[in-house]
Amino acid sequence: MALPEFNQLCNEAKQEIEEITPDDLRVMQKMGEDFALIDVREREESANGIIPHAVTIPRGIVELTIDR
Repeated sequence: MALPEFNQLCNEAKQEIEEITPDDLRVMQKMGEDFALIDVREREESANGIIPHAVTIPRGIVELTIDR
């Protein structure tokens, strides 16, 4: 069971994060928008390819270290 602090941190983070589709990303890149892209897929999931210029932080790592 998740700790209340973890849930609170996740809920706060979700308010600051905009999830986008692959098509949205292509448009943003083409328009030269300034943004940070974080790829939270696990190593096995990204074995089929990476997202250029994305910062890779697997979801498991985020979940383990979110309170820091």
